[in-house]
Amino acid sequence: MPTKSRAEDALALEVTRRFWEANPEEYYQSCLEIAPKIGKNCKLSLNAHQGKIQEAINRQRAAGRPVRIIILKPRQTGISTLSCSHLFHSVRFKRGVGMVVSKDLDSSEHIFSIVQRFYHYLPNSEKEVLKTLASNRKELKFEEPHGGRIVVETAGKTSAGHSFTVRHLLLSEVSRWPEDCEDTIIGLMNAVPRQPETCVIIESVANGMSGWFYQEWHKTNSDYEKIFLPWFEHTEYQKELPCDAKAYELTGEEQELIDLYGLTLQQVEWRRWAIRNNCQDNVERFKEQYPASAQEAFIASGSTFFHTPSLDAVRVSDPLRCDLRVVENLSGQEEIRPEPNPRGWIYLWKRPQANRHYVIGCDIAEGIEIDGAPADDRHDYTCGDVIDRNTGEQVAQIHGKITPDEFGRQLAVLGRWYNWAYIGPETNAGYGNHVIDVLQRESYPAHLIYRRQVTDETTRKTTNKLGWHTTQSNRRSMMSVLDMAIRNKELLLNSFETVRELRSFITKPNGRIEAGSGNKDDRVFSLAISYQILAAAPAADLWSAREDGEPDAASSVRTYHPRNIYRRHSQAIH
Repeated sequence: MPTKSRAEDALALEVTRRFWEANPEEYYQSCLEIAPKIGKNCKLSLNAHQGKIQEAINRQRAAGRPVRIIILKPRQTGISTLSCSHLFHSVRFKRGVGMVVSKDLDSSEHIFSIVQRFYHYLPNSEKEVLKTLASNRKELKFEEPHGGRIVVETAGKTSAGHSFTVRHLLLSEVSRWPEDCEDTIIGLMNAVPRQPETCVIIESVANGMSGWFYQEWHKTNSDYEKIFLPWFEHTEYQKELPCDAKAYELTGEEQELIDLYGLTLQQVEWRRWAIRNNCQDNVERFKEQYPASAQEAFIASGSTFFHTPSLDAVRVSDPLRCDLRVVENLSGQEEIRPEPNPRGWIYLWKRPQANRHYVIGCDIAEGIEIDGAPADDRHDYTCGDVIDRNTGEQVAQIHGKITPDEFGRQLAVLGRWYNWAYIGPETNAGYGNHVIDVLQRESYPAHLIYRRQVTDETTRKTTNKLGWHTTQSNRRSMMSVLDMAIRNKELLLNSFETVRELRSFITKPNGRIEAGSGNKDDRVFSLAISYQILAAAPAADLWSAREDGEPDAASSVRTYHPRNIYRRHSQAIH
């Protein structure tokens, strides 16, 4: 009889273990202890944020897919604890190597302490399966026949993941990893096979609009399921009101948050307390640490150069992506027509209108490799923006990896189509000069190509040169002028990608203004140049066309003085 009882106990334990394997939440609550913010250790019971992540994990596993999740989170809602719990559960039942990588030694050791606590308080029945062969501040290794291990590394170690296969990977606070961590990331990602029983979880608070985490979050073709966790979903983030609800006075911003997200007054009160006590009365810091939306998180945490509220107010629209073709119509005359092409270089919001004048500013690619950019998209682009001089509206854009020869030809057709636009190609690094040569070979009128006066410092002789030239001295001023134009709605933007690049254009600690790490700024510079060209374009009464269809060779120009009467009236073209 005792033998039968032991057999029944063993069978019951095996059934329980299979139940735990299939139901991670039950394993957490039965076996894993955590250290709460206040009080003694207790079993892990999932809060709303943790439950949201666990649901995504379960959903991907049930579909037979490898788990791939990227999490944009607020502070202190237990995401690292949940991620460690899942990693521990995965190693326990699937074996293999689990790895935790965090920003520095202190944070890595803190996360590993969570794993060590899990093991220390395991039920004896579980410790019988997970007998430790080694346990130190960097590794928890189990004896055979289990043979699994959990390893901790720091982001600065470039060899992390290079020496073995990793089945369960947790990357923590990735936005705060060193800027030169690309080799580490490549090594880690290649260490995890793409198999159903593998898992990669990436989690972080936002930290500006640059870096690998920002790039990965904004990928449109990513394998990772994006999970954003707004602060107000965490039930702990609310406080009792200091007065009767009827006497509780709200600011305009607080009322807007209530209308937008359905916040309670108790949540508003906690927000006030957190701004005052956790964020040194800095609302922008609160938005970074406790975001209400993904967009808010990245914007608040970056040193953006352009006025964020003005960019928030921009309402972009979808363009018609196309090619421009020169065809012969029934009358035997040449005609320019847009042909839809989802991979075309032309982004079209509004076709040219009769009696309108247009300008085109161009940023010519120099073949520069962008630090921190994805491996398949490292180099800069060539870009040109078409602006309606009458309204200040961005009506078209040409953008792509285009050779100077082809860009010159395309630019000639685009300028001709837009009523012989006034064109200003940037001439930095010599590529712009080549584009201008091609424009002239295509018979584009020289007086409709921007020219500047250049004085020889030795002879003091002044000459005219075609094309816009960006220098260290005019770089900041042209960006400041562009910022004011956007603030004052003198420019009406349609391009989502242009606004995205404006958002990620930052002031770096050394004072230099440029795209954040891994981001492009081709559209920023083409727009800034376009606005400068707008100011130098020929006066309207000198822009008339001759009978042969080409414009008069007028040489005088008139300074552009925008009238603040623009109304948004563009529509997407389909």
